[in-house]
Amino acid sequence: MEVLGVLVTNALEHGITPGDTKELHACLSVTEARELLIDVTDHNPMFRDFERAIAGEVGQGLWRAGQLGASISQYTAPDFSSKTVRAVMRPLKGVDP
Repeated sequence: MEVLGVLVTNALEHGITPGDTKELHACLSVTEARELLIDVTDHNPMFRDFERAIAGEVGQGLWRAGQLGASISQYTAPDFSSKTVRAVMRPLKGVDP
């Protein structure tokens, strides 16, 4: 659950704009392939340094999530009202369902 903590912390530190209600949403789901999807959504549609963040050039949180095995992506809502940062965790090899 460390990856969830990283995504929430990142959203609180960088996704909340001045005057915002500090509201964010976290959602956990599992795919048919048993991948865990961790989505954290905030109301700031911008993420200017996303590629640098996951590379560890800006901060260490998203880079750390990658080191823990997460594939990190982000997308903006079609109406530009928010963005979601997603971590995909694949099942461990050799672990039975």
